[in-house]
Amino acid sequence: MAKIPKKFLGISLICLVLFVLDRFSKNFFLNNHNINLWGLTSFQKNCGFIFGAQFPGWENIFYTFIFCAFIILFYLLIVFLKEGRITELLATELIIIGALSNVLDRLFYGCVTDFISFWILGVFNMSDVYIFIGALFLFLNYLKK
Repeated sequence: MAKIPKKFLGISLICLVLFVLDRFSKNFFLNNHNINLWGLTSFQKNCGFIFGAQFPGWENIFYTFIFCAFIILFYLLIVFLKEGRITELLATELIIIGALSNVLDRLFYGCVTDFISFWILGVFNMSDVYIFIGALFLFLNYLKK
């Protein structure tokens, strides 16, 4: 059996902490709707597809897309781990934990809990930030090569 690099374990531990922080923050705002911290928080439930869009049958499309995306992401995680590509590994783990947390919201609550209000960007959550940062890392790393 191959030895798992310490860098991977460190990245995974950081991502686990970020995942727990995300779940805690969502649960906090789910139970405390009226809290507004410095005008930067505003509780909302996103029960639609991307950006709240809804159309007939979107749930089937959404879960099929998510299932396929997770397969691809876990494949990439294995490839990046084997090749020792730390930046891509971190980026992929960030996307996975962000997507997983949002999927858990949909499964348990029927909606995604959003609470970070950032002027023109709308309302989102920490999982969305993880997904964005992970995708940005992958994109910038791709441009660098």
